[in-house]
Amino acid sequence: MLLLLMVCSRASRKWPDCTKEVKDYSGKIIKGIETTSNAVNDAASGADSIAGVVASFKEHIQELKGMLSKKSLISCSMVDFLQMMENMLRDRLRR
Repeated sequence: MLLLLMVCSRASRKWPDCTKEVKDYSGKIIKGIETTSNAVNDAASGADSIAGVVASFKEHIQELKGMLSKKSLISCSMVDFLQMMENMLRDRLRR
C-alpha cells in the first residue's frame, strides 16, 4: 500500500491521473502472484512425480530382495546337498 502511495505522490499528480498508474502497478503485482502460484504448482506436481518414482523403485527393490533371498536359499540347499553327497561318497570309499 505504501508503495502505491509513493507511486501516486510522484510529481504531485492528481488522484484521477494516478488511478491508472495504480491500476497498472496492481496488475503487475497480480501477474507476479499468478506466475509464482503457477511455479509453485509445477514444483508440487514435480515433487509428486518424484515421489511416485521413488515408491516404484522401492517396490522393485523389495521384489528383487525377495528374489535374491529365494536364490540364496536354493544355493544353500544345493551346497548342503553337495556336502551330503560328498560325505556319503567318502563313507562308501572308506568301506
